[in-house]
Amino acid sequence: MLRRDYCRLGVTVEPGPGESAMSLLLRAFQANGSGYEEGMRWLGLDRRQAIAESDVLALAWALNVDADDLRRRLVVLEWRGGGRWVHLAGQRLSRWIAPTCMTAKVCALCLRETGFAKMVWMTRAAPACARHGYSLLQKCASCGKPIRWARPGVHLCRCGRFLRSAGVPEPVPPELHAWLNWTEAVIAGDIVAAAEALQRLQQRSEPLVSNWLQVDGQPKIIRHIESRVGASLERFQNRLLHDWPVVPFRGGVITFALPDEAGNLATELPGKEVAALPTAEFLAVGWEELKISPFEARRMYADLGSQAFDRFCRKRGLKGHLGSGRRVSWFGDIKTTPQGRVKFDWPYRRGSRQIIGQSGKRNVHWHYGINAQLRTSPIAHFRLSARLVFSENGLDAIEDKKRSHSLRRSFAKGWRNARWRDMLCAYLWWLAEGKASIWMPVGADAYIQAAVPPMQFGCPVTISEGKDLDQADDDDDPDIPDDLPDEEQGEERDE
Repeated sequence: MLRRDYCRLGVTVEPGPGESAMSLLLRAFQANGSGYEEGMRWLGLDRRQAIAESDVLALAWALNVDADDLRRRLVVLEWRGGGRWVHLAGQRLSRWIAPTCMTAKVCALCLRETGFAKMVWMTRAAPACARHGYSLLQKCASCGKPIRWARPGVHLCRCGRFLRSAGVPEPVPPELHAWLNWTEAVIAGDIVAAAEALQRLQQRSEPLVSNWLQVDGQPKIIRHIESRVGASLERFQNRLLHDWPVVPFRGGVITFALPDEAGNLATELPGKEVAALPTAEFLAVGWEELKISPFEARRMYADLGSQAFDRFCRKRGLKGHLGSGRRVSWFGDIKTTPQGRVKFDWPYRRGSRQIIGQSGKRNVHWHYGINAQLRTSPIAHFRLSARLVFSENGLDAIEDKKRSHSLRRSFAKGWRNARWRDMLCAYLWWLAEGKASIWMPVGADAYIQAAVPPMQFGCPVTISEGKDLDQADDDDDPDIPDDLPDEEQGEERDE
């Protein structure tokens, strides 16, 4: 939100049971003779920014509603700067589960009957309507564009047509219906209804493969190495000049490595050890002697581990691609990565997947890549993020950011979770060379070890998703027909 003089709307609208705050805001604007964008400008709100805790009181005053009730109905950022956690209906959720975006999902029948949109529709946990049992609409049946909150009214699309289903909707399976009832009851805070819905779910444990690699080994000692008198401190603290991961600190670096027999921490970088501490103590209480707090200690540890992973990937012949979030994703080209299926064989997961391929429709190569960030909570683990990188020659990533973004948005939209899961397993099997752990050097005889396969969690209940879909159903580039002429396949479309 921007700084402004707060204005109260003249006509007050009472919130409906389970209604989302965005729906309430849209109805309030409509009752006051204003569209969404005009109402936002009148209140002095920046619709491009998510709502933070500090904005709730001002917004409640403008709508003339109870602040605590409005807070429950809003997807509120946990901290003003962003982050990955939000709050909705008293629940702390991942921002991926409850995104702070301007696109909306609706049930046209519910809008017609109740006149408002529900809170639960703002989460990815609810793909369908629990009341009517049909999938939620995400695109307007008239104009085909995504439904957004910035529209003339709660029933209307930006094109001016009423929101409606395209064709005859198919009902969801009974077990998915039970999941929807449970999700809606949890968001509504109805403990009794949630317990009843839980009984209708399959009481069968479902294994869930995560994107976490547990750290099962690390150096016992972490060190503070200072630069020698007369040597260049700027060169000594330059990470690119070191053979091992380092974090600049005061007159030296924090590292797991030791200077060699000649007293050099790296080539022509003389240093001396001035302090050392057990790594476990460093992570638990920080380093009091050096005035390093536990929080800062964990950040340094994460920095060292992430550097170690990047160096390991580079030595395996992988290439780094810098994404929009300034994080490097590591992928293999056609010279270093197997171009056929990569088989993986772990006790709880077996299969095979390609981690590199070629699209005849776009005349590009696609490469599966990952970024890894070391985290210490709730346990020490590497958190992996997958990314597709595209190239024209199978070697060098496409530098055109707009084209790369367009390819990522369209090419893999037909890929299901099972394919992404198995590609991660295949990639890690190849990266670890079939071994039980990945050893990342952080010193001459010091390693951080990450266990593979990824950690697996168990969910006590499950739902049936129908027949298993073969990976052939996961179409590459589903927006472009297979029989499209070659000269049209190469054309880029705005996303």
